[in-house]
Amino acid sequence: MCYGPGVAVDRVRDVVQEEWAYLRGLLPANLDELATETGALRRRRIVASGHDLLRLALAYAVEDWSLRQTAAMAQALDWHTMSDVAILKRLRACPEFLRRVIAGILERRLEFLPRSSLRIGLVDASTVSRPGSDGADWRLHLTYDLSEHRIERAQLTDSSQGETLSHIEVERDVVYVADQAYGTGPGLLHLLAQGGSFIARTSLQRIRLESPLESPEGDRFDPIGWLEELPDAAAAECEVVLRSDDESTWSLRLVALRKSPEAAEKAIVRVRRESRRKGRTPRPETLLLARYVVVLTNCEAAVTPEQILEVYRLRWQIELLFKRLKSLLHLDHLRARDPDLAQTYLLAKILAALLAEELLGRAADFSPWAYQLVPTAA
Repeated sequence: MCYGPGVAVDRVRDVVQEEWAYLRGLLPANLDELATETGALRRRRIVASGHDLLRLALAYAVEDWSLRQTAAMAQALDWHTMSDVAILKRLRACPEFLRRVIAGILERRLEFLPRSSLRIGLVDASTVSRPGSDGADWRLHLTYDLSEHRIERAQLTDSSQGETLSHIEVERDVVYVADQAYGTGPGLLHLLAQGGSFIARTSLQRIRLESPLESPEGDRFDPIGWLEELPDAAAAECEVVLRSDDESTWSLRLVALRKSPEAAEKAIVRVRRESRRKGRTPRPETLLLARYVVVLTNCEAAVTPEQILEVYRLRWQIELLFKRLKSLLHLDHLRARDPDLAQTYLLAKILAALLAEELLGRAADFSPWAYQLVPTAA
């Protein structure tokens, strides 16, 4: 590539302001229809089309402009004069419209990209807070295609939707890789019921596992004794069973590796610090579990424990993605307190990230003229 992510973001800014015609080829063709169906576009005065409305939302979010500055841009584009209140009303109506636009781009991306027999989907989420808020107000959930280095799924929810695999739209040719927060029963059961594959780290204290030899009334699987027998610097595995509320059972592989003494000590320090922050005393088993990396998977037996751990290790790349979104697009710089306006702001940021990926990848190499043509009406 001849330019990096920061330059791509600058290109999105340029096309929003000056080269909108070139960007239209990367957007769904039915923007007017989407804007009308979602109620984002009702009266076509001043903002006369879905394209104009989307351009307004991107300018507001990507440029981090105030409502008054966004109104000034609209006037500079030879639209009629708009007040900041008029801009506010239109942007507040945009969240569902932007969700549909994002979905359209992702669906088209999946349709045209070559698909390998097995893909790695990294799953994670990040929180965003309103100005003056003491906690998380919004949570952005992403699935990141590791082979294509592209966002594959994006969902914005309020803070009540935690980190879970339950919101995943399962694709059977994807192995979903997730951190410890996702290694709980409900999310894993959702993937299993849909025929999905996963590699998820687990704390073993938030999920009920059984030995294959146990009866439904048997004792809970005790991982402590098994972990204490692990050799140093060698991965090990055992078969476990996950049972749903309706008594359906799935056979899984529990893969574990003892951390080095230095890594274990750092983990224990983090556990103690977090416990002090919450006014608690860490349980002995919590301190012991901090000495291990423990992963659950339903990958076939041909995949070795070492390979499973190596795949899990790659999940740090989605953390880098969130850092890029926050540093390049200022995703965590949320000014809006109004819930609808905040959603428009965040969703438009995600749309800008997708467009930047398109400019970096397929769109720049699509043709000698470096953009996709919009079909003319017959």
